[in-house]
Amino acid sequence: MGETADQKDLMLCCVVNYEWPQIRNFALSLEEVGFAGDKTMIAFGMSRETCDELRSREWSIASYNVKQINVMTDRHLFYYKYLTEKCDRSAYRIVFSMDVRDVVFQTNPSTHFNNLGGIVLVGSEGLTFEHEAWGRQNMQGCFPHLWPYMKNKEIHNCGVWAGGQHAFAQIAQLVYHMSIGTGQPIPDQAALNVLLHSHKVEGLKGATADKSWSINMGTTSDPEHDYSEHHMYDPPIWGDQGFVFRGHTGEQYCVVHQYDRVPGLRELINARYAPDYSKGVKPDVLEK
Repeated sequence: MGETADQKDLMLCCVVNYEWPQIRNFALSLEEVGFAGDKTMIAFGMSRETCDELRSREWSIASYNVKQINVMTDRHLFYYKYLTEKCDRSAYRIVFSMDVRDVVFQTNPSTHFNNLGGIVLVGSEGLTFEHEAWGRQNMQGCFPHLWPYMKNKEIHNCGVWAGGQHAFAQIAQLVYHMSIGTGQPIPDQAALNVLLHSHKVEGLKGATADKSWSINMGTTSDPEHDYSEHHMYDPPIWGDQGFVFRGHTGEQYCVVHQYDRVPGLRELINARYAPDYSKGVKPDVLEK
């Protein structure tokens, strides 16, 4: 179904035992970039005070009656259920799914998706599976029979992705069902990557780390894991207020993920969204 003028975008997230301090940077940065779509937080174990804070910022709160939850697997089932049971089939143009605690926005994701087009958008970790220890072990543990096919494939991060409503719901359902049989605690990234690289989902488009959609700092900049000799794309740089850019072009990323793994950058971003943060702060401007 094509887009209609009255379709909105949706930010759809899932958290367990998070309170406002874990959500603050994410929520405030989304407001600052001017996101005008609907916002829904599927939340478990959240206090009334945090729910009220989110509602005051125009978030809807949803939940499901479950006894146990593995958020890395079950969130995809909740996404599917929410989009197919709580929403009209064509309610949303684009659905965005983000990790919350370690994500901030630098530009409006709706505008960025307009610029790129495509039905599904994912972010690269800048490495192939064979060159990243955690990803390699995770893929081998989840889908050992597919390792020969997947080892030289680019890693796409499961914490920052988006798609048209129907495609997003179908992929979320597939990721959930692929994940539950693996016996692994964090199987969703391996499942999503198998889908992305199998070319079985019509219209899939990957936006890799040499574009400005997202940067996953855990592989590109974490000082505990130096993958520089294997990096497929230029490493990021940042200015004195923590805005992150492509190293070779100065192009600003839309989404910064895993910033909390990078000393120095973590403190800059936390300070930017502290309670006494001045709204007069302007983004860093790189010297040419």
